[in-house]
Amino acid sequence: MKISIIIPIYNKSKYIKTILQQLKDQSFSDFECLLIDDGSSDGSEVICDDFAALDARLKVFHIPNGGVSHARNVGLDHAQGDYITFIDSDDEILPNYLENLYAAIEKSKADIIISGHLKFWDNKDDTISIKHPHINGLVTLRECICDFASVQRDSGLFGYCWSKAFKNHIVHNIRFDEGLRLAEDFDFCLRTYEKAGNIYFDDQCLYRYRQEADNSTAIVKDDKIDYFAQLKINLRYRDFLKRANAYDGENKKILEQLLSNYLYFSAFYCPSAIMDERFLELTELQKREGIKFVSGRSLQRIVLSLTAKGHWKTAKNMIKLYRSLRNMIRKS
Repeated sequence: MKISIIIPIYNKSKYIKTILQQLKDQSFSDFECLLIDDGSSDGSEVICDDFAALDARLKVFHIPNGGVSHARNVGLDHAQGDYITFIDSDDEILPNYLENLYAAIEKSKADIIISGHLKFWDNKDDTISIKHPHINGLVTLRECICDFASVQRDSGLFGYCWSKAFKNHIVHNIRFDEGLRLAEDFDFCLRTYEKAGNIYFDDQCLYRYRQEADNSTAIVKDDKIDYFAQLKINLRYRDFLKRANAYDGENKKILEQLLSNYLYFSAFYCPSAIMDERFLELTELQKREGIKFVSGRSLQRIVLSLTAKGHWKTAKNMIKLYRSLRNMIRKS
């Protein structure tokens, strides 16, 4: 078949019927859809089985809950299509989404197709269209990387695995990092871009990305984010730009700010039980990777200045004091 669709599903009974019906109603039919039920317990698993019983193109895999990255990896292990695309189970697609995606594939023969998408809210009528602001058509990575960081910062376009199609051989040896709980899409996509000879940008916005969905993996509180893991992702991001000879100008400016911020957040939101180990590690990482301090709030400037000079214990104690004072104020 031409296209394999991978949909990870975990307790999305509120939404899953909609996307499965939209798949059945697609004007393009030469696809397989791998429904990876990630240990659902709200009836999503039954809905998947019911739809699959009526449509041979739908294949259901029931697995113990292991997270969205593991579910996607299971889908990648079983995908047979010439191209692979991802859909999130709480999103929606217009009737000609797959037809348009396949037309872009046939027209370009590109290694990766990047389509536009629409952001929408359940309680609002308006939508926001997201697409590359400057490019439409077939380009090499070099031709689209000069403003990579600014496009990613402003739209997130390069970081989503959905609304894209990847040649099967491009992702053959690439898998999602199952240890990540945030930005796992971006980490995956970065590794695919390096293997792509060319990329086709399609300006049609036929994929509908639901904002603020129930049980959304994108909604994470600050103190629950593993900022240290995000720091490492952004170091890989910097290395990607360096290998592409594009770590300069606006790309460099944006990455230096990101790395500075994530270094500080890794310190500020560090769990109390591992503060000594983490602050020493951050100090060594800051020195080894040459992470520069970029302007920020007063506390951020002081903490990063101290860690840069190796005074990690003082930086740690400042963070602990600030946290204590903040908690006292909140309780009063």
